[in-house]
Amino acid sequence: MQTLGVAGRGEKLGSFAQLCARRGVTLKLWVPDGSAPEDLGENVELIEREALADTPLILFLESIDHARQTANLLGDVVSGRHVVVHASRDIEVDSLKTVSTILREETATHRIGFITGPMRGVDVQQGSSASATVYSRFPEVHEFLVETLVSPTFRLYRSKELQAAEIAAAYSRVIAFVWGVAAGMQQGASVGATLFARGLAEIGRVVSAHGGSERAVFGMSGAGNLFADVQAPVAVEAEMDKAAVKLGDFEVEQMEEKFGESARRLYDLIGVCSRLCQETGIEGRIAKAAAAMVSNEMDTLEAAKFLMTLPVLDE
Repeated sequence: MQTLGVAGRGEKLGSFAQLCARRGVTLKLWVPDGSAPEDLGENVELIEREALADTPLILFLESIDHARQTANLLGDVVSGRHVVVHASRDIEVDSLKTVSTILREETATHRIGFITGPMRGVDVQQGSSASATVYSRFPEVHEFLVETLVSPTFRLYRSKELQAAEIAAAYSRVIAFVWGVAAGMQQGASVGATLFARGLAEIGRVVSAHGGSERAVFGMSGAGNLFADVQAPVAVEAEMDKAAVKLGDFEVEQMEEKFGESARRLYDLIGVCSRLCQETGIEGRIAKAAAAMVSNEMDTLEAAKFLMTLPVLDE
């Protein structure tokens, strides 16, 4: 495949452009609001929405705030023959729906996939090796992505656990946020490792309650993403909680000034993950602590004490 359609201008655009350049693939980019991102790669070409009708594989890189609106616009040119793959580790706030569900509701295609994993932008941009997993029920989705992205420095795995992976990828961002508390308080590797392990177990319970397999949690979408998020330079989620430790609380406006729109989206995602636990009766202790922190029901020190003084649990 020599071309890849792209809808949206998400933060992963640069990474995918770099991966495609290694395969000689051109990105045909449609930006819904018409504003071209800066520093487009040499293999990125701006197009109008109608031109996406001629690209059988479309990468959906819109932020969760605009995902449904953009998917609706995309639906005017997408038919059942298209494959649409997204890379969002977010969940819609009002509906608690994943991006794959939004794409199914707003477009004519059911051949939808999700690509995620420890493919950090900093590593890809430096030319380092990386990997990810593509999740879809349709074999052709896997085949298209392999043909487009796989190279000697980029490996792609396959799985059918689409919704489980989407939940795990989103929830692991919340665990990374709480991990930042431990890092900011200089609690050491023991507490960090405990949050890592018990966080994955918590994600597993939520995924299972929503009909998914816990196995997906311990693959690229859950464990892989979380491990990458807490490696230096750590992901913005962990950086935000380090900042919250210094401030003593989580002020969304201050966080937005420092970290941009990512702060607001993380704030929303923490609330979403807490609601996912509530609607299935899951005791999501780490998500509960995160929600208490960002709503300032607890300061970071109180939240840390809450997590460390929970009743003894079976491993």
